Amino acid sequence: MTRLTTLTIFLLFSSLLFSQEATISHICDLTNKLDETSGLIYFDNSYWTINDSGNEACLYRINEEGEVNQTIKIANAKNIDWEDITQDEENIYIADTGNNNGNRTIFTIYKIRKKDIPPSKEDIHILAKIIDFKYEDQGTNLQPYAHNFDCEALISFNDQLGLFTKNWADGKSSFYIINTTERVAKPQFTINSYGLITGADFNKVNNEVLLIGYQYINQTQLPFFIKITDFLDPSKQKETRIQLSEINGQQTEAICIGKYGITISNEKTQHFKPSLQTILRD
Repeated sequence: MTRLTTLTIFLLFSSLLFSQEATISHICDLTNKLDETSGLIYFDNSYWTINDSGNEACLYRINEEGEVNQTIKIANAKNIDWEDITQDEENIYIADTGNNNGNRTIFTIYKIRKKDIPPSKEDIHILAKIIDFKYEDQGTNLQPYAHNFDCEALISFNDQLGLFTKNWADGKSSFYIINTTERVAKPQFTINSYGLITGADFNKVNNEVLLIGYQYINQTQLPFFIKITDFLDPSKQKETRIQLSEINGQQTEAICIGKYGITISNEKTQHFKPSLQTILRD
């Protein structure tokens, strides 16, 4: 039995644990230029996104119709496998952290100053600060799609950067904090995500982390949403998992707090266009 088959059986069992459901509201379809949308933030009254591996090293501002109305080219960057974006008051961070095949040992965060982005919405080239890092506990000889050192979820909190891994091997997610001085991501804790985590955001107002992802069962994506409350106090942390059955088959890739509340982006798949949607909850 292959490790991937073992994970599939595990996810079939664990899908029974998602007893709560959420309602989804469609915001807009995205232009085909954003077929592989893979990160999402809300800044300067706009949603911003990136595309993942092999695409241009660009940050895109999206208008209300899902069209790109500003492109920021990161002149000193390369899109090896961009997977998420996050922000603080002064900066935007792009995570080049994808590692499906398990053959990467050095990863990169691109730090962009918000003041370098013109409010006129003109397309420009800018430079980013480059933060390279490695995982403190990553082993060797990882097998493609059967390891725990892939990552598609980045958050900024308390002047720190944190990562939630996308664990192919065990269906969990480990949280790491990047020590930018030592250039090392250090493990903090692991949650039973019961699926593949593909995006994250930190809501500092409510002290909670929002995670998006999907279970992959019988060649179908089954999206879910996780809320971690009291995030900054590990002794009080609580995880709530909610299935998003209304959008089964769609590949959820990113999440953020924005104009329409909890907003997610979905990559283009065989049967669905790339899109922005809102998770409705109490």
